[in-house]
Amino acid sequence: MRMGNKKTLPTLHGLEHRVRATGFFMKTDKQPTILLIENHDLNAKTYQGFLKKEPVNFIHLLTGVAALAHLQQSVPDVILLDLGLADMDAMDILKHVQQLECAVIILSSPDTAAVVDDAMCEGAYDFIEKPFNARRLIVTLHNALRQHQLSQATDFIELNNN
Repeated sequence: MRMGNKKTLPTLHGLEHRVRATGFFMKTDKQPTILLIENHDLNAKTYQGFLKKEPVNFIHLLTGVAALAHLQQSVPDVILLDLGLADMDAMDILKHVQQLECAVIILSSPDTAAVVDDAMCEGAYDFIEKPFNARRLIVTLHNALRQHQLSQATDFIELNNN
C-alpha cells in the first residue's frame, strides 16, 4: 500500500477489519494466536518485538515436546516453526500439525534449503529464511491469517449449503 511517497505496512489488525467488511466473521472477533516454536530465547524475543504493535496473542515454546503438548490443548491460528529445534525433528511436528486447522510458517537458516522443500511438500504454508526483518514476518503472517480465515469461511459456507 502506498500513501504519498511512504509505504505503509499492512497490519494484522487491518486484516480483521477487511474480513469483517466482506461479511466473513470467522475468528475475527478475537485476536489471532501465533505459536512460535523456537529453541533460542533471544530469537523469540526479537520476533515478539517485531509483533509488539500487532493485536496478536503470542505464545513462545522452547521445545518440540512442549509444542506437541500445547497443541493437544489449543490450536493456534498460525505456527512459526523453527527447523533447528534441539529436542526433536521439526518435520515430525509439521506432520502432526497437518491434522489441525492452522497455517505453519517455517523459519529456516540458509543451510536448510532441502528441508524447506520437504516442509512445503508436507503442507507448510510458507517459509522465512533467517535472518529476517519485521516487515517480512508481518507480511507473511498477514497472508497466512488471511488464507486461514478465507479457508474457514469457505468451510462454513460449504457446511451450511449441504
